[in-house]
Amino acid sequence: MKNTTHGSPSPDRLLRIGAAARLLGIHPQTLRVWTSTGRVVAERLPAHGDRPGERRYSESALRALLAGTSDTPVEQSAVPHTALLYARVSGSSGQESSLDAQEAALRVAADAQGWPVALVVRERASGLNEQRRGLQRLLAAVVAEARPVVLVTHADRLTRFGFSYLEQIITAHGGSIRVVNAPATMTPEQELVEDLLSLVSSFAGRAYGQRSAAHRQRLLARLHQEEATTAATARTAPAGRTPDVLEGEAQ
Repeated sequence: MKNTTHGSPSPDRLLRIGAAARLLGIHPQTLRVWTSTGRVVAERLPAHGDRPGERRYSESALRALLAGTSDTPVEQSAVPHTALLYARVSGSSGQESSLDAQEAALRVAADAQGWPVALVVRERASGLNEQRRGLQRLLAAVVAEARPVVLVTHADRLTRFGFSYLEQIITAHGGSIRVVNAPATMTPEQELVEDLLSLVSSFAGRAYGQRSAAHRQRLLARLHQEEATTAATARTAPAGRTPDVLEGEAQ
């Protein structure tokens, strides 16, 4: 039997900042910026002693904002940028100082523009690897953020080849790439040389990877053959005698 009792409407849910950010599809740091600039209104819970009350966000107000029916809609041009920092080295170990230096330079660049840092990726991987975990995290953040700016110290830190394709993907999701140590404007001849070097690096990396894979296969085959030979020798040896003793006697 249905309950047809008409009472007062259920109270509006107040969300924590994490849940509110997920509802809006943005990073919590972005929501903090929106709150401080008045783009989103937050309520404060009562303080506990010396601790200030936590922020809470009206679920109905956030849904109205998403639906475009809010009294104070957020214009895309008024939404602040958020910085996504990406630092990379090729080695699997060491070079910690290089990662630290890259991150420090990127933070300075973000602070100079007043952009809050929503993500920091420090990765050890080849720039030719298109399946880097850190790169996948970066692209996921680009999709989640409203106006992301990817910061890198040099273009080759982001990728060794296909930079323009990554830039198109990020731009299509409302983001952009900022190279902190961007080179001076190159002549057409210099751009051609850069493209050729990128192609050579790409093919050289793939060839090296293929050679490494072939070497690993040969090594595994050799180990399997040695194991089979050892097992066969052990089966033909007389009881109580070890293969190495027999080999010594044969000599």
